[in-house]
Amino acid sequence: MKKKLSEELNEKLHENLSKIAKAESELVKKKNNLELELKEKTKKLIESERLSAIGELSSRVSHDLKNPLTVIKGTVGILKLRKGMPIDDFVMKRLELMEASIFRMTHQIDVVLDYVQHTPLDKKDESLKQIIENSLQLQKIPENIRVVLPKNDITYNCDRVKMEVVIGNLLLNSIQAIGLEKGQIVIEILETPIAITIIIQDSGSGVPNEHIQKIFEPLFTTKQEGTGLGLSSVQSIIEQHGGIIDLKNNPTTVTITLPKRSS
Repeated sequence: MKKKLSEELNEKLHENLSKIAKAESELVKKKNNLELELKEKTKKLIESERLSAIGELSSRVSHDLKNPLTVIKGTVGILKLRKGMPIDDFVMKRLELMEASIFRMTHQIDVVLDYVQHTPLDKKDESLKQIIENSLQLQKIPENIRVVLPKNDITYNCDRVKMEVVIGNLLLNSIQAIGLEKGQIVIEILETPIAITIIIQDSGSGVPNEHIQKIFEPLFTTKQEGTGLGLSSVQSIIEQHGGIIDLKNNPTTVTITLPKRSS
């Protein structure tokens, strides 16, 4: 009797173990299939998002270049009608308008190229004050804005061209933030035993608090025009140098912290 019961229990145990083993095998198979499907879905999603981002970027660039191109085309048409006439204030103003449009187009193209071309750094010992002054010369500073440059200078091992892109983008943002109001932009360079800090502070309207966390994200912009790549490129360049960038309001202050020995 006991022997028979023992045999039945062993048989049931063996049967249950077989069922468990089969179920485990099925679960492993389903798990592997799910992982493959998830991987494929993720790949498709990334590709879809990439194509969507490219489409959005293309649309923005096309839109941003259309307006200045229209200005240039219109100005050329007007100047053709005045062929042979003396160059007066009217002509000079139209030429200035054309120049501003060309600058705007060049800036937009440069921003996109700086973002998509992750070129290696070409680092040399450079004057940070000279980099700031070079960047300033490329900007058209309105008469209502006063720019206060740093009195001191610091030599830093960096990529001069890329750092000029950084300062240029930040200056342009400050100019746009101030708008037509009377305001100022103050630039400082500070040094500690382990780091160098560049501070750009402006009297503009600032960034809405809900946007501060997103301000450096690619394609994010609070403006009606623009690619949304300017600040993202700025952050990328600073990170290439082993540094960090931070933005705060009241007043609007961008702080760039660079290590003494840039990576």
